[in-house]
Amino acid sequence: MPIPTTSASSTLAVTVDWPGGAVLLSGELDRDSAHDLLEALEALAVTGHRVLSVDAADVTFCDAGGLRALVVASRRLRAGGRDLRVLRASRCVGRLLALAGLDCLTGTEPPAAAINLTARRELQPRAERTTRLALRTATA
Repeated sequence: MPIPTTSASSTLAVTVDWPGGAVLLSGELDRDSAHDLLEALEALAVTGHRVLSVDAADVTFCDAGGLRALVVASRRLRAGGRDLRVLRASRCVGRLLALAGLDCLTGTEPPAAAINLTARRELQPRAERTTRLALRTATA
C-alpha cells in the first residue's frame, strides 16, 4: 500500500508505492522540494526492484532543482546497478527533460543512452545544441 509523505514547507506530495517500486509526485517539484524526492528514492532503493519509477503525471511545476534531483537520483541508482524511469511525465516535466536532452529518463531513448548523461552533452558542439533547442522550441 502506498504511503504518502509530505513536508510541511513543501508544495510537493510524495507517495511511495513500496510493492510497485514507484514514487508518485503531485504538486511543485522545485529546489525547495527536490530533497523529498531524493529521500523517497533513496529509501525505495533498498528494495529488490531493479528499476525504480517516478510517476510525475501530477507535477504542476518543475524547475532546474527538480531536474537536478532526477539526474542525481538516476546517477546514484546507476552506481548501484539500478535504473530510474520517469513515467507519465506531466507536460512541464516532459518538456524540461526533452529540452535538457534527458529523454532517456522517460524511456523514449534506449537505456544505453543514459549511461553517461554529461558526456552526451559535452560531445555535442554548443552551436549544434543551441540549434537543436531552437528547433524543439519552435515545433512544440
